[in-house]
Amino acid sequence: MGKIQKLSQNLVNLIAAGEVVERPASALKELIENSIDAQSTVITVRLENYGMDAISIKDNGIGMNKEDAVLAFEQHATSKIKTEEDLNKILTMGFRGEALASISSVAESIEVHTKTSVDEAVNIIIKQTNITENPTVQSDNGTSITIKNLFANVPARKKFLKSPNTEYKYLTDTFINVALPYLGIHFELYHNNKLVYKLTQTNDIKNRIFEIWGNLAKNLFEPSEFSSTSLSINGVLGNSESARKSSPVQYIYLNNRYITNKTINAAIQEGYSGFVNRELKPTYFLFLNINPAEVDVNVHPRKLEVKFSKSDEIFRSVMTLTKKTLEKNTRSIINNNFSDILPTKKVDFKNEDTTPFKYTGNRNTDTFKSTSNSFKSLPTINQALEFTQELINTNNEDTQQQIYKPFQIFNTYIVLEKEDKLLFIDQHAAAEKIAFERLVNSLGKLNRKMLLVPEVIDLKPEDKKHLLENKNLLEDIGFVIEDIGLDSIQVIEVPELLNKFDVQHYINAIINPETDIYNNFDQFETYNGIKLTRDIYLIIATAACHSSVRAGQKLTDNEMLNILKDLNLLYNPYNCPHGRPVIWELSKYDVEKSFRRKI
Repeated sequence: MGKIQKLSQNLVNLIAAGEVVERPASALKELIENSIDAQSTVITVRLENYGMDAISIKDNGIGMNKEDAVLAFEQHATSKIKTEEDLNKILTMGFRGEALASISSVAESIEVHTKTSVDEAVNIIIKQTNITENPTVQSDNGTSITIKNLFANVPARKKFLKSPNTEYKYLTDTFINVALPYLGIHFELYHNNKLVYKLTQTNDIKNRIFEIWGNLAKNLFEPSEFSSTSLSINGVLGNSESARKSSPVQYIYLNNRYITNKTINAAIQEGYSGFVNRELKPTYFLFLNINPAEVDVNVHPRKLEVKFSKSDEIFRSVMTLTKKTLEKNTRSIINNNFSDILPTKKVDFKNEDTTPFKYTGNRNTDTFKSTSNSFKSLPTINQALEFTQELINTNNEDTQQQIYKPFQIFNTYIVLEKEDKLLFIDQHAAAEKIAFERLVNSLGKLNRKMLLVPEVIDLKPEDKKHLLENKNLLEDIGFVIEDIGLDSIQVIEVPELLNKFDVQHYINAIINPETDIYNNFDQFETYNGIKLTRDIYLIIATAACHSSVRAGQKLTDNEMLNILKDLNLLYNPYNCPHGRPVIWELSKYDVEKSFRRKI
C-alpha cells in the first residue's frame, strides 16, 4: 500500500477551517454574507457569551429547500458560481462554497431552520458530517442558523483566541464592516439579549454612519462622486475635526465588499496631504464600483485583499476625488458660513487709524505697529464673552455690504460670530499660511527688494557650506546671498512681498529648522499642483513663519479683517506649514451642550 492516501471529508473540512474560521468573527462574517446574498431585507444577529457559546443569525431571504440546505454543508458546494468564467464576474459576497462545511467541522453543532416561498419548512442539525432532520413549524420565509460552541472539536484553537472582550470587539467590528454599505437592509445585533446596534433602512449613508458612530457624522462632508468609463467612486470624507491619533475610522469597499488595500490607502493619504495634521489619521468611507473582470477578489482566504488590473488608475482616481472634495469643502468653511460678512477688499473702519502696518524687525517684541504708532482699544474679554459685536456699514462704492466687526481674544485668536456659529482663527497660523501660499505661487518669479545695508552673518563652516549649496533655492523665493570670505555671508536682497523681518533669525532657522516644520513636509510635498522638495519647502515655510503676525500681538480691526479676507482666498486655509489648524468652528449647539442645555 502506498504512502499517499485520500483524506476523509471531515479532515478536509478541518484543514479548510484553519484558513476560513480563524475566530468567532470569521464565522459571523460568513453567515451575514450568506444572508445578504439570499436577498434579505431584515437580518438579526444574536451572540451569547461574547460569541463563545452561540452565534445565531436570522433573515427573511429566499430560504432553501431540503436538498439545498443539506448540500450547503458539503465542501465546495455553492449556488454562487457554476463555471470557470464566473470567477471573472463575482458580484456575490460568498462564492467558494467552503465556509459552512468548515464551520460545521469545528463546532459542536449547527441548527438550521429554513423555508422558501414554495417549499415546506426544513429543520436540520449538523454535527460535523452527520446531518439529522427534525420536524419544524416555521412559517416565515427565510433562514435562521445557530452555531453552538464554536471550536468544540478543535480545543487547541481556543488557546489562540484573545480575551472574551477582544473577541467580542472582533465580532462587532465584523458586523459593522459587512452591514455598513447595505442601506436597504435592516440589521440588528444583540449580545446576551441586549440590543447593541440597530441599523435601519435608509437612503443616506450618513444616517447609517450616525447610527454607528453618533456625532462623528456631524464632522463628515457631504458625499462626493467620481466616475470614469471603468469605475465609479462614492466617498464620504471627514473634516479635520474627525481625524484621530489612534483607532481611525477608515473604511474601503469594493463592490460593497469591505477590503484593505495599500494602493487606495496611499491615494487617500496623498489626497489629505496639506489638509490634516500629519500626526492625525483622517476619517473616510470610500465605496468603489469596478467591473468584476478588472479585479481579483480570490487572493485571500477572508477575501480582504484584492488585486486591481489598473492600480495606477485607481490611485489617481481616489487621490483626485479626495483632493477635490477637501479643496471644495475646506474653503466652504469660510465661504458658505462667513463670506457674506467678510470684506471683498481691504476695509477701513470709521475713526480708526488706517495707515498700513509694517514689521519693526525687533526679535524680542516681534510686533507689528502702524506708522503713527497707535492702536485703537480692542473689545474687552467681557464683551467677547457676551458676543456683542457692532454691525458696520462700509461706504466703499465697490463693496456695499454689511460686515460684522471681528474681535480678538487673548491677543491671539480672531473671532467672528454669525447666527448660530462662531469661527475662531489662529492669527499667527493664518498669516503664516497666507505668506506660505503667496511664496509657493510666486516660486521662481518673485520680485525682490534690495536691503539698504546688506545683512552680514557669521556662520560655522559647515553651515555656510550648506547655505551656499542652497543658494539657488533661496533665490527662487527672493533671497540673494553672497560669499564674502572667511566664515561669513551677506544677504543682499529679500522677497518684496514679505514684510521686513529679522534676517539673522531667519538664516539661523534655515540652518537649524524647527522639527515640526521639517517633519510636516509630507503634507505639502505637492501644494496646489506645485511640486516642492523638502529643502525648498523648509525655506518657504520658515520665511512665512518669520514674517507673519505673532501670537500675543494686538491687531486693529482692519488688520484682522484683511487677514480674514486673504485667508478666504487661499487654496487650502485649514492648516499652517507646521501642521497646526488655522480655523476652528464652534456651533451654538456645542456651547449649549457644554452648559448642559442640550443632551
